Amino acid sequence: MNLSIFLQRFSLVILAIAIAFSPRFSFGTIENGKVLDIRLEDVIILFWLLCSFMYFLLRKSPSFGTPPFLRLMVGLLCTGLLSTLYSLLVGNISLSGGVFYVLKEVEYFLIYTYTYTHLTTLNDIKFIIKTWAILAFLNALWIVIEIITGLQISYYYGPNAIAEPLGPSPSGGFFLIMAMFLFNIFLFAYRGKFAIDKIIIVGLMVFPLIGIISAGARSPFFAMIIALLATFLLYLYKQYLAGNTWLALRAISFSLIGLACAIILLPSIPGTQRIFNPQKYEYEFGIDNSSSRLYIWLDQLKSLARHPQYLFFGYGKSYILNNEQTHNQYLQNLVDTGIIGSAVFFILIFSILKKGFRVFQRVRDNFCVALSAGLIVSTIALLTMSLGFEAFRVAKIAETYWFFVAISMATFAIYNSRLLNTRAR
Repeated sequence: MNLSIFLQRFSLVILAIAIAFSPRFSFGTIENGKVLDIRLEDVIILFWLLCSFMYFLLRKSPSFGTPPFLRLMVGLLCTGLLSTLYSLLVGNISLSGGVFYVLKEVEYFLIYTYTYTHLTTLNDIKFIIKTWAILAFLNALWIVIEIITGLQISYYYGPNAIAEPLGPSPSGGFFLIMAMFLFNIFLFAYRGKFAIDKIIIVGLMVFPLIGIISAGARSPFFAMIIALLATFLLYLYKQYLAGNTWLALRAISFSLIGLACAIILLPSIPGTQRIFNPQKYEYEFGIDNSSSRLYIWLDQLKSLARHPQYLFFGYGKSYILNNEQTHNQYLQNLVDTGIIGSAVFFILIFSILKKGFRVFQRVRDNFCVALSAGLIVSTIALLTMSLGFEAFRVAKIAETYWFFVAISMATFAIYNSRLLNTRAR
């Protein structure tokens, strides 16, 4: 391995470790009362980008292609920036709050761009996926240790990931992305491999599921159910095309039986009581309860309707409408960037799903199919979680998601390059 390849892998491994373990340092609060945390990955991505920029200047020519969806990402960032600048001028939001949320969104897309441009071979991609699998396993192992020993160091409703003591949704969402990608890699790429390989990857897949369940956050749990159903449908569709419908139905039946057994055993896991408590849902969605999410959503929609001047471009990043958090990504988009920003967001997500489905349908390479399925299912999972909180805005979830979107897109690009080279011969 030459020095250039080593440095590329090393930089991505360090970034992955920073995201997975999320060490952070508090630098006070911004004007809306939110604690200003600087995470390790914030510092690392800035450092690596500066190094990459210097390397680019020295080479005087780029050595990589343009990442997919870059124009849509820039459009989304510009929409958020313009709405934030306008709101700053009219005094709707504070400077610190607006700058903080704009820069976080910039960072997510920088992680995507940096990862995509530094994955140049399939060996690099498989290496970084194995790294992520180990990091997810270590986070889940920490949860198992807390459950067995009764420790409550990173605890909220139940045991959370390392460095997320007060974040059940970030913890559950992080584990959900990891579990779905690993599950689909196993299902589509490694299911017929040697027994030891299957045992290892099944273990790496099951452990993150424990993290989703133990966190006690309802949105990641129900998103997991939707994601598993989506995975089974994709698998059934692929087997149907290959003429193996009976095999697919049998595999799905066994999986559903296992899932049913797991649900029966769930109440014994710390944190899950909240998921199955019907009184919690009555409280959260009661129309007469002014603190319920349904009441907040309806109240904020009414406020937006009363101020049509903000309906198209929103109030800017960090604005808190009616002094209440939205607890909904789609409504938050409408508040932040209005109809225009919401439309760009949906076009971006639709483009990712469209790309994933296209690869899933047309490509025969098992590894590409596995990553395309993981991409589709993880995106569906985030869209589902976004009904209950701002999933695309939460740092640990968003950073992990965009890292894996970059892995998927780099894999597709490498496969297309190899296919073109083969045809040219």
